[in-house]
Amino acid sequence: MTDQFYFDQDLYDPLVTALEKESVIYSRMIAVIREKQDNIILGDLDTLRICVGDEQQLLQQAKGAEKHRKRLVESIAIAKNIEADSPTLVDLIEVAPEPYHTQLRHIRKQIHQTLNTMVSLNQENDLLLNTSLNHVHGMVQLFLSVNDDAPSTYTPQGTVDSREIATQVIDYRI
Repeated sequence: MTDQFYFDQDLYDPLVTALEKESVIYSRMIAVIREKQDNIILGDLDTLRICVGDEQQLLQQAKGAEKHRKRLVESIAIAKNIEADSPTLVDLIEVAPEPYHTQLRHIRKQIHQTLNTMVSLNQENDLLLNTSLNHVHGMVQLFLSVNDDAPSTYTPQGTVDSREIATQVIDYRI
């Protein structure tokens, strides 16, 4: 094996490992987002709170993994004399030797698909939450409008009660 092979291996292996770890974090986030969606549908607020906490932890891990990846990309760009203001993974893939070219392209595609899935699931969750809120708002408005327009009611003795007393849950008069 040549010195160039070991040089490339030392450069690209850490990046491949970092991308694989980042991909695992995103996959775990998808699982949590799906669980969150199920709990939105079920209305299980306690489990939903747990999911949101788990999602926040994974988000912090993802930010750390992204920061690590960017540092690796910058160091490879310097080593390979890639002249870009802010080098990206795409820039490295273009100049990466095989088998790293194929590996990096595959992992990038996988991460891209995973992130698209996350965006789609989050949009669905947003729609579910907004629909639920609109339903609750509509029910509250319906309840309030019924009380505003309610006619006087009759007591068991046949007398007319005023709306003010009729809307009370408990008759506190003794």
